[in-house]
Amino acid sequence: MATQYFAKSYGKVYGTGAGGAGPSLAARLYRFTAPSDTWVITHNLGTYNFSISLMDSDNRQMFAGVKAVTENQIIIYFTEPISGIANVTFYL
Repeated sequence: MATQYFAKSYGKVYGTGAGGAGPSLAARLYRFTAPSDTWVITHNLGTYNFSISLMDSDNRQMFAGVKAVTENQIIIYFTEPISGIANVTFYL
């Protein structure tokens, strides 16, 4: 597998993915309208590599416990029930 690196320069992503084809990214937005202390994301993309940004229903950034339980599912743990969005970028 080729070495990968990512740089935030002029909004572009640089790097070399497997086979030299370049990195593959998938961005998804998940909405959780019913308050819950656990959010489950089943993405079926076959990767443990992701970055995540969490926002509450008032568009304030939140922090929580995040665990990739399988290569296709992420669980987010909060201390109290909350609604909002999870913006996830997957690195394939």
